[in-house]
Amino acid sequence: MRFRKYLGAHYIETNNVVVVNGKNSPLLIITVYFLGYTLKHFEQTSIIRIKRPHIDDFNMEVLTQKESFIETLSHDSIVIQLPQIKHKRRNELEGILTIFEIDSMQKFDMKVILPEKYEGIAKRLNLGLTDEQVLNGRLAQEELIHEFEANKKAIEKERNLKEEAIQNLRNTVQNLRTRLFTISEIATICNLPEVQINKLLS
Repeated sequence: MRFRKYLGAHYIETNNVVVVNGKNSPLLIITVYFLGYTLKHFEQTSIIRIKRPHIDDFNMEVLTQKESFIETLSHDSIVIQLPQIKHKRRNELEGILTIFEIDSMQKFDMKVILPEKYEGIAKRLNLGLTDEQVLNGRLAQEELIHEFEANKKAIEKERNLKEEAIQNLRNTVQNLRTRLFTISEIATICNLPEVQINKLLS
């Protein structure tokens, strides 16, 4: 939902325009998503490009012409899976994207890392590193990610403890049953309903 809200905000942003023949025309939008994890069905792919073929619905013919009305109301996307970038340096783009592996980008000068022809990108990255609003937003996002990871670990730990406790209880019930205790007796010993004992034995 965070990605959708961000995209929606850019679609309605009135400053995202270019002047054509004296009139404001909306800029084309291409979304680029940097993922810190790998998508399930694309585990071997580092960069995924999502294109939009235009198709005549009657005869399924692919329409090669572009129309501004369509182009400004829809968009292409690029999904970059950072974990896969770490293992691949097959072309210049994958090499450039390695800058996003850096744990603390403030320590580095983007102009040094990127080739000279990407000076524009370097300026934008450096601007992001010095802009207080961007930095605060990134810090807030990192805090949310850390909080999410902490909660995830706590839930997993609780689940593991619960599963271990259930398994220990199941072993106890099975041992008592092996010693010829009745279901009723086991229920009394374990302070559990007989239905629960039967489930543990099944």
